[in-house]
Amino acid sequence: MSDDPSHDTADRPADAVAGATTLIEALRILEEHDYGCQMIAREDGSFECAGCGTRTPANEFHVAGFHRLEGASDPDDMNLIVWGTCPCCEHGGVATIGYGPNAGEADEAVLQQLDLGEAEDGGSLDVHDVD
Repeated sequence: MSDDPSHDTADRPADAVAGATTLIEALRILEEHDYGCQMIAREDGSFECAGCGTRTPANEFHVAGFHRLEGASDPDDMNLIVWGTCPCCEHGGVATIGYGPNAGEADEAVLQQLDLGEAEDGGSLDVHDVD
């Protein structure tokens, strides 16, 4: 193991959030890593930044990382947490997107466009599981 603190994996949001078992816990961890702004999925397939109001098409939003959660009492309660930086105001933002049977129209629209290919995986999720 390196003595260089820049190689400490606890400093990476994907590693820190990997152990989260609840949505609140994951959001708290991400906020500690400067991803505290809410990104809201919209039915036109965009994310709206709650900080500045700018809408960014999901296929243009750079996803820095993602994590999948399932409900403890209801496995059909499935959420994908994605985080990245708003291209306009540069705040770190987090979106919680439902998928599976409980996904809403906005969730579906965003998931159809979202590119997770380059993102850090904070959980065990095959990208094709949410398409």
